Amino acid sequence: MASAFYNNYHEELGKGGINYTADTFHVMLMTSAYTPNVDTEAFRSDLSNEASGTNYTAGGQAVASVTWTQDNTDNRAVLDFANLVFANVTLPSVAGAVLYKRTGAAATDILICFIEFTEGDRSVVANDFTVTPSATGVLTNG
Repeated sequence: MASAFYNNYHEELGKGGINYTADTFHVMLMTSAYTPNVDTEAFRSDLSNEASGTNYTAGGQAVASVTWTQDNTDNRAVLDFANLVFANVTLPSVAGAVLYKRTGAAATDILICFIEFTEGDRSVVANDFTVTPSATGVLTNG
């Protein structure tokens, strides 16, 4: 599956459950065994096949500068975030990442989107693993 928003995210956004200026957001890495189900997965506790390895913390890490930008040329909004470095990790077969709103409990952490790495599965041994959003943003809405 390509990158996509989780369906529950749209409902949470509409109900005011997501505040991009006040909430904390995290990115967690997913293995190639993970297949997103945007219909049934709504919270971090719904996920399986998170990456695991040396110096990687379950649940991922905080991401800075999650933003939405209005794109009048293409009549849409663009979701983006700052590059994220998982320092000095050893991880096998990482195929994508999940951006979520962190509440402090996996059962209430709201999934936003799955980001499939366009270069395919990536592995790293005792080195930095960097998630670099596309120059055109992570995903678009509209």
